[in-house]
Amino acid sequence: MATPLLLKVLSDNGRADIAFRLMNQREIPGFGYVMDDRYSCLWERWEGKASRCHPMFGSVVAWFYWTLAGIRYDEAEPGMKHIVIAPQPVGGLIYCSGSYQSLYGPVRSDWRIEADSFELTVEVPVNTTATVILPDGKIYRNVGSGIHRFASPLMSDR
Repeated sequence: MATPLLLKVLSDNGRADIAFRLMNQREIPGFGYVMDDRYSCLWERWEGKASRCHPMFGSVVAWFYWTLAGIRYDEAEPGMKHIVIAPQPVGGLIYCSGSYQSLYGPVRSDWRIEADSFELTVEVPVNTTATVILPDGKIYRNVGSGIHRFASPLMSDR
């Protein structure tokens, strides 16, 4: 039950790198361990005790969208009329793509790291706006509908 909270607390406090490592770790505790080819369901507990058929680790998928792709709803404006795109590249990831089909159309975040640059493409649905926050802290407010491209220098502490 603590998995969604653990991932959120780590990511919200600048430690998405630890959350990423936990999700990719092939040993206990690690999401990579329970997603091994030997197993067909998600477990109730990290070490495999109790039931091995639970959806509770599905919260990890939400973390992928919220943190890695950076697709977030704006808590101040419910209903996805205004969204926040704030991707957090971590680990050795050099590419991430995520999309969400909102009531107004697709929301997409697609980023890659090339040479010394972070390059982000976002899609904002019609009649919707977005705030885009790049990993270097640069903020673009009230980005209108359409496909937009952003670039920033690669963070040195990555």
